[in-house]
Amino acid sequence: MAKEDKIQQILICAKELFGLYGYDKVSMRDIADRAGISVGNLTYYYGRKERIMLAVLDQINEEVSRPADIPGTLAEVDAMLERFSKIAAQSSCLFRRYSLDEQLGEKMLQCQKNLVRANRGLWAETLRSLERSGQLCGELYSGHYNELITAIQMVYRYWDGYAEMEESIGNRCPQFRQCIWSLLLPNLTEAGRREFFGHILPGFAPGRTAS
Repeated sequence: MAKEDKIQQILICAKELFGLYGYDKVSMRDIADRAGISVGNLTYYYGRKERIMLAVLDQINEEVSRPADIPGTLAEVDAMLERFSKIAAQSSCLFRRYSLDEQLGEKMLQCQKNLVRANRGLWAETLRSLERSGQLCGELYSGHYNELITAIQMVYRYWDGYAEMEESIGNRCPQFRQCIWSLLLPNLTEAGRREFFGHILPGFAPGRTAS
């Protein structure tokens, strides 16, 4: 495996483990075992666990800062939600509670803020685009869609932990994509709703609903 591929594999595995168990409960050996390499090989690339977390945060910040295409149709919004669901899973390590040193704690906070800013801007442009195309109704009152974006952001922020809680009490794991659509649906125009029920809803996983 090439060096860059190995580094990428290490960071993917570290993100998964930090997201599942939290930074504090993951050891260098855990990461090495998940990546299929020796601890010695892992320390060659990253001498300490803190350096791995810093690299993970740098990677997430880089992903967040990439310009995103603004969806102009409901199908494009649905595709964006598919991507968001993957990003939410991959970035769940951002939203665990950790005992971190000052450098890591500050970096973690900045990464969270960058993610919130990027997503808020993207959703604001998306809603404006859908309104211009006649698929989204106008605001019912001043600040209506700003509050809708806040609700979407909260789903994104707390999704991983909430899904775990649902599973822990025996409920089927809710779906990120469907949950966001349940927030958007009441605000769609008649044309938008026809598009949703005709083309978006049939693509949901069997046995799942948008509510």
